[in-house]
Amino acid sequence: MHLLKREAGDMASAKYPAIKALMRPDPHLKWTVLGLVLVQLLACWLVRGLAWRWLLFWAYAFGGCVNHSLTLAIHDISHNTAFGTGRAAHNRWFAIFANLPVGVPYAASFKKYHVDHHRYLGGDGLDVDVPTRLEGWLFCTPARKLLWLVLQPLFYSCGRSA
Repeated sequence: MHLLKREAGDMASAKYPAIKALMRPDPHLKWTVLGLVLVQLLACWLVRGLAWRWLLFWAYAFGGCVNHSLTLAIHDISHNTAFGTGRAAHNRWFAIFANLPVGVPYAASFKKYHVDHHRYLGGDGLDVDVPTRLEGWLFCTPARKLLWLVLQPLFYSCGRSA
């Protein structure tokens, strides 16, 4: 399956050479992540005296959006888009920096499992994004699926994703 996708990608690159120009580090990503981390830290300081109901509202409405943006940035950084492929250690440390406000330390293990996901795309028992039999059985109702979505960052940090 992954081979077919790779061949389709190669054909698209041959037909549209401009696609290849997009496969490089994003010069804006570093500054966007830095801004998001600083804004999240500032937001923590700004809500320090609020009542619990307002704290929870702002944590959900604002902090949730920023955290989601940072998790997407960690995904992009796992593809070495912050500093390029020649500076893998810089990308790894920058992903950890982007992970600071998220609260669940998953950036360090995310890259390994995400690379495996691309390498074994759709492979039962190989692609970590394909649920195991136990996960398929355990998370089969709408309530349990919601629980899975809420706990997914924790599962990434523990070394298993789905």
